[in-house]
Amino acid sequence: MNPYDQFDAKAANPYDEFDEKPRTTGQEIGRQAGLAGRAVVNAVASIPLAAMEFGAGVGNLIDRARGGEGNVSFQRTFDRGLDTVFPAPETTLEKGVNIAGSAIVGSKLPVPGAKNPAPAGYQNAAQLKAAGTAAKVRAAQEAGYVVPPTTSNPTATNKILEGVAGKIATAQHASLRNASTTERLASRGLGMSEDAPLTADAVQALRQEAGQAYEVVRRVGTVELGEKFGAAVDKALAVATGANRSFPGLVDETSLAKIEALRKPSADSSDIVDAIKIVRELSDKAYRDGSKHIGGAYKQVAAALESALDDKLVQMGDKGAIEAFRSARTLIAKSHTIESAMRKTGNVSPAKLASDLAKQKPLSGEIKQIAEFGRDFPKAARTLNESFPGLSPLDAYAAMGTAGVSKNPLYLGLPFVRLGARNVLLSSLGQRLAVPSQGGPLNPEVAAALAQTNSLFRQ
Repeated sequence: MNPYDQFDAKAANPYDEFDEKPRTTGQEIGRQAGLAGRAVVNAVASIPLAAMEFGAGVGNLIDRARGGEGNVSFQRTFDRGLDTVFPAPETTLEKGVNIAGSAIVGSKLPVPGAKNPAPAGYQNAAQLKAAGTAAKVRAAQEAGYVVPPTTSNPTATNKILEGVAGKIATAQHASLRNASTTERLASRGLGMSEDAPLTADAVQALRQEAGQAYEVVRRVGTVELGEKFGAAVDKALAVATGANRSFPGLVDETSLAKIEALRKPSADSSDIVDAIKIVRELSDKAYRDGSKHIGGAYKQVAAALESALDDKLVQMGDKGAIEAFRSARTLIAKSHTIESAMRKTGNVSPAKLASDLAKQKPLSGEIKQIAEFGRDFPKAARTLNESFPGLSPLDAYAAMGTAGVSKNPLYLGLPFVRLGARNVLLSSLGQRLAVPSQGGPLNPEVAAALAQTNSLFRQ
């Protein structure tokens, strides 16, 4: 008997139990429907799963640092749970279709939002500060000023460059360059030629020329001063008279009497013009003597007299005279502002104009630009009393000493390297480095897209 006759090859085949019968059409349709359902569930769960996976990742890192396995994964647990409900993708095609389907479904789902979402274009405090500084730097640069980059944007690159150039030397050269810009802006603000030197005599001559417009007002006749002017006098005297009331003799009685003498119900326009000149001279003298309160009182009364003349011209309807008078008033006021900001060296002090701006004095145009620069960048706006050489003698001595000790002549070029670095920092290229970068507002869809992509490609 053949020992193999009773051998059942089919029964002995150990792989027969793994042979699967081909799926019927109905089974295949059901399977594909299940895969589609799985893609929908994946899309809905992708964002929370991504957040959970991030937390699990942090926990795994901590666990591994302590010697553990650190192998927690919510995504794997979720996938195993889906396998009990939905069919699992088997072929590469099915896996690709499942990822694409989840992405398409996810793109149609609403992005979760906070109960009180941030407004459009929201920026945090650091971004707002950077944006504000950038705006100030650009405004200064548009006016013609330069700013040492570390002043507004203290990045590592700027600190290194300024360290090579010399921080103090860079600030000094910026101030010297800015002084000419300030003079140019002041001349333009006064309507003077930018090529002519700006001096106290030139400003006074300009004021006298502008004052000719007041000669037309002399022929206006009687001007009613009335209660409005009386209230202006009361306001001008308020501080001084209050102090004298409790502390007799503290304020010069003569000055108070001069201001009180102006209190009239009406006056001739020609006399008012003369009075304005005298009162402004008294104001200038009081300021020079250090009596700021008295100087301010005279100044307020002079402005009130000019307002009375302006009101009279409006009543008469002479538009030409009104425009000429108002232009002259504005120019004269500007000339006094610039003159008070001029130092003995003849330079206009941005710091003084910044002080006027802080006191809410009515500055405009180029004079306001100077004041804003002095307020925003006081170190770069300093008024220097002397010029500085391009190459510092100290740098030269240090370079020669270093070259001698090291016997390397290349060190003799260090002063020129520092000079070159300063020029670069104060050039148009360097001034770009002075503008701080600003982070834009966060797009709420970015985080959702990244989270969904991370979840999909973990499958």
